[in-house]
Amino acid sequence: MLPIQALLDSIDDLAWIKDRDSRFILVNRKFGEVFGRDPASLIGKTDFDLSAPDMAEQYLHDDLQVMRTGQPSRREERISRGPGVFGWSETIKVAVLDAVGQVVGTAGVARDITERRQAQAMLEQRVDERTQELSNTVDQLRTAQRELVTKEKMAALGSMVAGVAHELNTPIGNSLTVASTLQDHTRNFESVLQGGLTRSALDSYVTANRDGTEILLSSLLKAAELVSSFKQVAVDQASTNRRRFLLDKTVAEIVMTMGPVLKKFPHRLEVDIPPGVVMDTYPGPLGQVLTNLITNAMLHAFESRTDGVVRVTTEPVEAGRVKILVQDDGDGIAEDHVSRVFDPFFTTKLGHGGSGLGLSIVYTLVNDALKGTVSVQTQRDTGTGHGTCFTLLLPLEIQ
Repeated sequence: MLPIQALLDSIDDLAWIKDRDSRFILVNRKFGEVFGRDPASLIGKTDFDLSAPDMAEQYLHDDLQVMRTGQPSRREERISRGPGVFGWSETIKVAVLDAVGQVVGTAGVARDITERRQAQAMLEQRVDERTQELSNTVDQLRTAQRELVTKEKMAALGSMVAGVAHELNTPIGNSLTVASTLQDHTRNFESVLQGGLTRSALDSYVTANRDGTEILLSSLLKAAELVSSFKQVAVDQASTNRRRFLLDKTVAEIVMTMGPVLKKFPHRLEVDIPPGVVMDTYPGPLGQVLTNLITNAMLHAFESRTDGVVRVTTEPVEAGRVKILVQDDGDGIAEDHVSRVFDPFFTTKLGHGGSGLGLSIVYTLVNDALKGTVSVQTQRDTGTGHGTCFTLLLPLEIQ
């Protein structure tokens, strides 16, 4: 056996040498095993005798390229692993030179990487499947988030309806009482007229009517104001229509409709927004954000106090944007909670009226609907007390 033959037979990869016409002049034991042939019977054969025509054509092209350029070739390629059986190999080919440096053929080594490619393909398939599963999960979470936002919005709207209805009881009840009283006075006055009108009876009737109509007018104006504010806020929150509005007026309407809810707390709400700030955006999501932030402060900021203050203010900022601050002088937020306040379902009041969705909905609405940002700063045990401040940075006009 030739020394080079013994060397090639000792390796586990396919190895061969071809002449200038791409005929095999030497193949190793592994080569014969793969093709189920005696290595000696392959001498003088070409790739066209062993492989499919398209594969043999590619092998021939590679041989000619190596012989023409003298440069090695290294590539992963499809190979035959026996009759009708195909796989993949990592193949290296080099030019074979004679004693004077002339190219007389090619030599090659091919390592079977079929199992590696199959494992890689399976891994890629699993990655694709997992990616699709994750994508589906994300889509489901986004759908669930939108449903939660809608449910929370409708719940807030329902609470506002109940609150405003309760709030309307007082002015409407007063109006009914005054109207019935005026009706009684008019009947009594008609009876007096039949017996003869006196100066004192006329004065009494006029005075009673004047006082009654003043009370009636005041009560009806209060009811009309409530209805007007509720109507605008309800329309905004029930839809996501974009419109131009004055920030101070819209916030005042939102605060007015929150009146019944705010009366449940001993704390005070102060609003200081300068007139003239015009926004062209979505007042519904803005109202929901402010409602959630104010309610959140009332619920969480004052664990040990009954005289807390929540302030809604604005600060100067660069052109085209407005900064709205919702700040309290309460207990502050624990340091390990600050990074989680916008997480869905995170709440320190679980089982005690907290759903963990209020601030998550704030974050979603500010970023997605209002195209702005929301951040939180908190202080504990400071020289002036405590406090938490939520900062909204919003464009005055949605682009």
